[in-house]
Amino acid sequence: MLIQISLADVVLEITSPRDLDLEDRILPFLCAGRAPDVRISFSWDWERLFQPVSQPVGTDLLQNYYRENGLYYCATRGGPKGWVSCAVYQEDLREICCFINEKPFLRLPHSLGLLLRYLPMRQILARFSVLFVHAAAAAVGSGGLLFTAPSGTGKTTQARLWQSCRGAKILCNDRTLLRRQGDYWLFSGYPVDGSDPVSTAAQARLSAVVVLRQAPENRIVRLSPSEALVALMGQMVMDNWDSAQRIRITQELLRLYEDLPIYRLSCTPDQRSVEVLEAQLKKDGVTL
Repeated sequence: MLIQISLADVVLEITSPRDLDLEDRILPFLCAGRAPDVRISFSWDWERLFQPVSQPVGTDLLQNYYRENGLYYCATRGGPKGWVSCAVYQEDLREICCFINEKPFLRLPHSLGLLLRYLPMRQILARFSVLFVHAAAAAVGSGGLLFTAPSGTGKTTQARLWQSCRGAKILCNDRTLLRRQGDYWLFSGYPVDGSDPVSTAAQARLSAVVVLRQAPENRIVRLSPSEALVALMGQMVMDNWDSAQRIRITQELLRLYEDLPIYRLSCTPDQRSVEVLEAQLKKDGVTL
């Protein structure tokens, strides 16, 4: 089986000796006939994997990362039964082989959406200068707005207010991909988009970034470079243990600041917040 998916115009070509189910959330991201940026092969021949014996160079809630004998390893934990998968790749991430360990599973993994979780996706996206942001985003007119904040602050609420009050189209509810393409920053969705996903791979040109804060009244300020960097770094989906990745993301965020306004909107969950933000955008000559 061979398929291609596109994430922020990064084309992943995926091969598997077994057929995979394609969930509805994956279908919008399918593409075909394009030159791949990354080739990924899945293998169920677990015994062929040379497992690293060194200490991990990084870890998160789900995966351990290793560097050994010139190769990189991303091993996904499966509880007390050990690893359920291990992706092996070189530094450029152009070729990835992901070995699946069938033993821990009561039912063999067969969905592409699940298998994508076993890949070093944050590494792949950062490699191609894609910002992976904890954010909601909506297309408005010929532009768009990205709302970012910690969970529960009201990202989706603000996006829906722009949808109901200004006819915006929500492209992302919780996970947004952001990439500079030529003279523009474009945003698009990700197949795993939180508890209320928006399954679309549509892209829109970004006009402004809005960092949200709940407040009893509406107030908006434009952030300084240091304020913007601190606020946005806290909302990046990234491998915090990887210094090279942090540097690359920091560089992209500084480029974003140079190109687009970044605001902090202290807001109420009603139409008044839309009016305050809209007035500031008009004042600053931001086109929607």
